[in-house]
Amino acid sequence: FDRLHQTANAEAEWRAALVIDPDSSVALDGLSQDLISERDYAEAIALLEDPRLAGERTPVQIVNLGLAYAGSGKLDESAKVLRDGFNTAPDSLPIANGLAKVLYQLGRSEEALTVLDLALARHPEDLSTKIHYFRVLIDVNPEKAAEMGRKLLQTSANNWEVSYLNGILDSKSGKLQRAREHLEHSTKLNSDSAEAQAALGSVLAQLKDMRGAKEHLEKAIALGDTSSDIKQTLSDVLLSLGEVKAEQ
Repeated sequence: FDRLHQTANAEAEWRAALVIDPDSSVALDGLSQDLISERDYAEAIALLEDPRLAGERTPVQIVNLGLAYAGSGKLDESAKVLRDGFNTAPDSLPIANGLAKVLYQLGRSEEALTVLDLALARHPEDLSTKIHYFRVLIDVNPEKAAEMGRKLLQTSANNWEVSYLNGILDSKSGKLQRAREHLEHSTKLNSDSAEAQAALGSVLAQLKDMRGAKEHLEKAIALGDTSSDIKQTLSDVLLSLGEVKAEQ
């Protein structure tokens, strides 16, 4: 049922399995994953905070509990769950990346880099962790990020996120034309990325390509980016195109 994307049916079967065996790690993994996909964070927390699971959660359950707390806006609780999980399962990349993401959201970027350093020491070739490290590094150490970005382009030029993050780094340093090239490549590789569409739209607006900016900003909003910055940029672009009137 999960493979058929019939989540409701899958959830019913996982619950039936848990009636037979309440400690089934497979069923707990599967049900918690379905609850996360449905954004039923409260139910996921209730399921995985069962006292019987204390110290016994699988890496999948730890990640899902962290996601549930983060989805509920409880980032400190999420960080604690993931930190405890990382201490007991330091070889788990999903836990490491999940913890680093939450720490980054909490503004604890240096801690996030430490976690990712530990993860890369165990898995030096993992691309997703390298990309995560690159993302955090852009805010913490742009010079070191530029070096890492160049290396990632040499090995993973056709990864949309590598191109996107290099575009972000270039736009932050005012290299708008190069940023445009990276971001255009990124959106060609993955047209469904709201953040890449938004970044390209913003760069095009700075380059005075208002028609192109409008196209990509509208795509970003359609894909779910409803941030006030993007809405304001689009409003400014439409105003410059004469498609809306300035407020009196």
